[in-house]
Amino acid sequence: MWAKLDKLGFREKAGLALALLFVGGVLADRLAVQRVADRIEAMTLAVESQNTALALNRRILKTEPQVRAEYDAWRERLAQVGSDAEAIDALKGRLDDLARASGLVIASMQDRRAGETDGEPTPYRELVVDIGRFESTMNGLITFLYRLRQSPDLLKVLRLNVTPGKEGDAVAGSIVIGQLVETASEE
Repeated sequence: MWAKLDKLGFREKAGLALALLFVGGVLADRLAVQRVADRIEAMTLAVESQNTALALNRRILKTEPQVRAEYDAWRERLAQVGSDAEAIDALKGRLDDLARASGLVIASMQDRRAGETDGEPTPYRELVVDIGRFESTMNGLITFLYRLRQSPDLLKVLRLNVTPGKEGDAVAGSIVIGQLVETASEE
């Protein structure tokens, strides 16, 4: 094989050397350089993604003082209770008073277990009361819902079912009401 290469002229040898050099360059590019370039590009994209996330996190951190101030303002409105039984009894009493003042007749009321928080401790919990059946006029129901909304106890209607009653403007139905209360600190 080397003998055949010796018989080649200068131009053929130069052409063969250039072709081998070109093939070697292409192989080096495909095997080494392109892999390194792809890796650098992937790292660059990851750095850009992390920089975007970092910028978002910094913007969020800048809002911390406002969020803390708002949280502290709302925290004052959270009821501080000892046990769930005491809190539920107090909530039922307040709902009964609101209903009586609005002309809403409650036929059945019972507490319900609120949704769990995936095992993570939170500074608050939600108490839930199910008014299984009520009767009222439409105006009485609207007054009850208005007073519920205006209550400083962070009460909210989780579910409301209303059906027409037997008389003209009479309604009946059920309401599920929730209240946020602060978890008693164990200090």
